Amino acid sequence: MTAGQGALALGGNRPADGNGAVVARVTPVDAKLSLRVQRASEAELAAHAARLAGLDQASANGSVWRRAEHGD
Repeated sequence: MTAGQGALALGGNRPADGNGAVVARVTPVDAKLSLRVQRASEAELAAHAARLAGLDQASANGSVWRRAEHGD
């Protein structure tokens, strides 16, 4: 995720049911579709690690991403 994607509504605008649970819409996927997965390059992985290190330093509890990686 890039810093520019922070403007996206990451679930914040999803409708909830009466109990506060998020309502998700599932769209069937056509089995004939193919999805090309492009892996991150070594340079992109290094940039991502550097960005997380900066977030770790700026946050008292470290980045949420790193905490999730370690199961915290």
